[in-house]
Amino acid sequence: MKLITKLGCAAVAAAAFWTAGVSAQGYFLDGSIIDYRQQIMRAQDANAAAIGMILTGTVPNENMLTHFEALLLSNRQARDIFEMEIEGGNAKPEIWENWDDFAGKLDTAEENLKLAIEEIKANGPGAAGEVAIAALACKDCHDVYKVTE
Repeated sequence: MKLITKLGCAAVAAAAFWTAGVSAQGYFLDGSIIDYRQQIMRAQDANAAAIGMILTGTVPNENMLTHFEALLLSNRQARDIFEMEIEGGNAKPEIWENWDDFAGKLDTAEENLKLAIEEIKANGPGAAGEVAIAALACKDCHDVYKVTE
């Protein structure tokens, strides 16, 4: 009972559904999926912003690798969550209408992120300049698939 009090009934119910192997789409409101997707995109934005600070010399570059690794993971999460085809938030319907293009942009981003990670591991964060910039081409997707305010 103390666990339920700490986590809250909703968290316990969600954990029960997940452990039973039930898909999120079957049991959660579309709004929850949109909120989750937006959290993933915020994580990407935060890591990209941190990398930008490192590239401009505003902060030291010791954490560049971990920011790129986090960005790679959240890129993969983004693909998974967008595959659910839940419209709303800042996502334009064109994502699902042009899925092959959208997914291709995520694939390209993943490849560029992997290249940046390899470059940093091989030659240090100071050598990642051009590869790092190519890996941060978020605008390629956002210009087409994100609702701007």
